[in-house]
Amino acid sequence: MIILEEIAKAKKAENSSSNSAFVSSLDDNAASTTLTQQRNNRNNNGVGRGGRSNGRGGGRDRGRSNGRGGGRSQPQPHQWPQYPYQQPQWTSPTYPRQQQQWAYPWQTWVTPPCPYPTTVSPHQQSSILGPKPQQAHMATTPPHMNSQQVVDFCVADYNAPNGPAGYSCKTPKKVTVDDFVFHGLATGGNTTNIIKAAVTPAFDAQFPGVNGLDISIARLDLAGGGVIPLHTHPGASEILVVVQGTICAGFVSSDNVVYLETLYKGDVMVFPQGLLHFQINSGGSNALAFVSFSSANPGLQILDFALFKSDFPTELITQTTFLDAVVVKKLKGVLGGSG
Repeated sequence: MIILEEIAKAKKAENSSSNSAFVSSLDDNAASTTLTQQRNNRNNNGVGRGGRSNGRGGGRDRGRSNGRGGGRSQPQPHQWPQYPYQQPQWTSPTYPRQQQQWAYPWQTWVTPPCPYPTTVSPHQQSSILGPKPQQAHMATTPPHMNSQQVVDFCVADYNAPNGPAGYSCKTPKKVTVDDFVFHGLATGGNTTNIIKAAVTPAFDAQFPGVNGLDISIARLDLAGGGVIPLHTHPGASEILVVVQGTICAGFVSSDNVVYLETLYKGDVMVFPQGLLHFQINSGGSNALAFVSFSSANPGLQILDFALFKSDFPTELITQTTFLDAVVVKKLKGVLGGSG
């Protein structure tokens, strides 16, 4: 009986040892599985000392999705999806800079075109601001040329018709230095006429080099008592410089204010575009002045000639100017008008 009890105790101790080993094995497997899972979680979330998955430098992440031992995870900072910020890049290294594309596809920055040409010559040197663009001249584009084409000049071709934009350009191979020089202002004009004055123009019709350049000049000669009647230049402003004598000059603004001044040698006066103005020799000797215009063809309309040197009917002139019909007919007879 005692032997049977001893055998039973031995078997019981053996079973207890086997169960403890089995439980210990299960605990080891569980611990190993937990460590493996933590490593995987760290790799997936870019944690650890080896670097992060978003491309930043090494170091520990501020938050882990699984934490240690099932602890609460810290929130991740906001991440833009797969579009790291980049500086905008020009679509072309030359002018004009037409469009920039940001890293985010829904953001497009469109810039206005640069006023310089789009090509850069190989011989042009670079400066602190980048490649030097070709010089852009401010000449008026001739009617037959593309508005994007840059030209140095457009010497008038008198064999082609003149139009609102000026003359067509002469072939560059046919251009000479004589096209850019005008000798006609050296001699005074004939002042033996009813107004005792003469204007010698150097417009595009006389001076081919100014065609398309928005500039021109003229000589103004005034004998004693000479006058340039009220007139207007619809296409340009005017600036006058007195070279000799004394000239009374003035203009009338659009709100009917009169601006008058007596000018002496060396004085300068400007007359805004389109306004009625005049010049009178107010001295006892001949007067000489030069006038420059902001157009190669400023245009000219003299008020007295428009009324009394034309076929404007006398009846209509009297109604629109309140002048007596006798005066109108007398002026028409003097200036050669009819009607």
